[in-house]
Amino acid sequence: MPNTRKGKPSSKRKAKRRFSGNRFTSKIEGPAPAEAACLDEEPAESIIEFDTGDLDASTLKLVHLESDSSDDLNSDVESSGVDDIRRIIDVAPLQEFILEAAVCRECKVGDLHLTETQRDGLASHVTLTCSECDQVYPSVLAKKSGKFFEMNRQAVMASRCIGKGKQGLTTFFSCMSMPKPMANAAYDGHRNALYEAAEVVVKQCMDKAASRLTDSDATASNFKDIAVTVDGTWMRRGFSSMYGIVFVIAWETGQVVDFCTLSRYCHTCKLWAAKRRSGQVSEQVYSEWKVSHQPACDITSH
Repeated sequence: MPNTRKGKPSSKRKAKRRFSGNRFTSKIEGPAPAEAACLDEEPAESIIEFDTGDLDASTLKLVHLESDSSDDLNSDVESSGVDDIRRIIDVAPLQEFILEAAVCRECKVGDLHLTETQRDGLASHVTLTCSECDQVYPSVLAKKSGKFFEMNRQAVMASRCIGKGKQGLTTFFSCMSMPKPMANAAYDGHRNALYEAAEVVVKQCMDKAASRLTDSDATASNFKDIAVTVDGTWMRRGFSSMYGIVFVIAWETGQVVDFCTLSRYCHTCKLWAAKRRSGQVSEQVYSEWKVSHQPACDITSH
């Protein structure tokens, strides 16, 4: 007779739920292996379809990683013949390879020894010296564009893109047991050149984005009102950052049509304030300089 008393749990345990397969697994469409072997032509690649409607973010990331894994493996083989790809090469195996595979072009018997004679940042000036006839073959292991090496400028751009700067680039090369990348003056020169180039590109992109929203015959007296959103951010978290930026984004296209940088710090003002406190300049001289410095002051927000 079943137990009908309330409050007392039943002694009969529920059966465990058996695993019946993952309902999120992919569905592979394509010919079966036996059918594909019978075809004269090569079987087409299997089409993997995923029902992403019920998947969470973590599962979607795994799906994309699994689908792109084969392309990543093949890309290393396909890109081995490209000339403009840079590599980090260990010098010792390179020297051994040269000794085993190369001989002097003049005497045909001497071994070639690799020596670094000069460095311009990441660009190495090397020579191959023959052990028999002392013939020297100089070369530079970097492409030069005008007065600078492309490798140095691209390294500066990479450090700026990841937000690390000169110190972060130096730390990376130190951990890789490599020489320092470049001097501070050279780094600043590359940074200023990249800044000027970025200003030109940014202006062209914003002008193009604005031209898509306005009429071709729009003038100062005949302009078109557009809907925009304004968003801004600071360089650091919290309210202690000295630099910020504000973007104006077009509502229709989602493209940036204007921006403005904000700063609460000026290095020149800091130097002159220190001179005033130390008594190097009088209050009158400081006041006159302050008025003349206003148009060039970096402080845009108080």
